[in-house]
Amino acid sequence: MIVLTEDIGCHTVLATTCDDSVGEVFDKIARNLPPSVCRGIRSGATIEKIALQQNTYGANINYHDSYETFDFSFSGLKTATLAALSSDCSESSIAGVMKNFHDLVEKILISKLVNCIELCKGSGIKINKLVLGGGVSANKIIRTAFKNLGGINGLDTITAQTKMGTDNATMIGFSSILRLQVVKPLKLQYTIPDFPLGYLKDDDQYLLQYAH
Repeated sequence: MIVLTEDIGCHTVLATTCDDSVGEVFDKIARNLPPSVCRGIRSGATIEKIALQQNTYGANINYHDSYETFDFSFSGLKTATLAALSSDCSESSIAGVMKNFHDLVEKILISKLVNCIELCKGSGIKINKLVLGGGVSANKIIRTAFKNLGGINGLDTITAQTKMGTDNATMIGFSSILRLQVVKPLKLQYTIPDFPLGYLKDDDQYLLQYAH
């Protein structure tokens, strides 16, 4: 998800995923790696480690993204990557496919972010900082690409500490603390799984449309 944040609780979603999140794709593909490659640990961090150590590329991943659009779609990339993995089960080939996959993910993330930056500039919105958060923010390759993009555009880049990038509860809790500093708690008697991101009003009638 790419979000324009102007103040606490003042958010505009510029891009989001149409299916899987990038973290989900990393984990789903990692679960299909043989033990000899992942050394028994099947996680997104395993793919990152393989990509960092691998110098050559493996079988081609038959996937083409619409890089000029804003929203993400990782389901197709997942399917294409799994197909490439099944074409050759040797350790060297699998490691090469993982490097291909990681490069594609990086290209997709950065291209979508560039599109959003250009959109804001074209709309006269001044951006001062780029902030990278979430579980994938712990990925060294993505962090580096993110910082390079910020440098090219003259933007300060902020990345979460690696140890804080793996716990959604921590991020949600801290965000809640910040929101409570500017708005009183809502007295809700129902759950809202699709709670609007930028919502700060104390208006139960408005929120009812989101209740399930």
